Amino acid sequence: MILKAILFSIMGMIVISSLSLVYLHGPRSIYFGGGWNLVYSFYPPFLRVLEKVGIHSGRQDFLIGRIDPQQITTIRTNLQAQGFENCILSWKDTDEILNVRKVDSSNYQYHLRVYDDGEVRAHYEYSSEGSPLGHIFNAQFIDQREYFQELLHDYLLPSYSKSL
Repeated sequence: MILKAILFSIMGMIVISSLSLVYLHGPRSIYFGGGWNLVYSFYPPFLRVLEKVGIHSGRQDFLIGRIDPQQITTIRTNLQAQGFENCILSWKDTDEILNVRKVDSSNYQYHLRVYDDGEVRAHYEYSSEGSPLGHIFNAQFIDQREYFQELLHDYLLPSYSKSL
């Protein structure tokens, strides 16, 4: 009886924490719901622990360009108006100040990060919810530089690098 009460208490805390996590980070994509609230409650803290022990560091691939970090609030607002949302089921890269995604379909997403030095990196990939294993193992990790440069054309600083 006591074990059952403890189990129900733990389940209740998981449900409450999953709901609070979702609402604290704003609306999630309309494509996913139900059991994903549970995943949203424990997976991000799990990733933060892995980052602290050194499993992930550095920055993702696909440099898009640079922006003025002073414009990050304006850029975030603009991206949200175009359907981007906070990406909480992902690694937090070193020096990251913005991490957003736009779900393209139930299986794919555009994923954009901005760093404190103004560097922007972005890619197209499986969404966590649409293909969890494909997402984890970067089965589809595609350069979409032109899409992101067009998206951010008003904010990207001129580059003298031939690699951009």
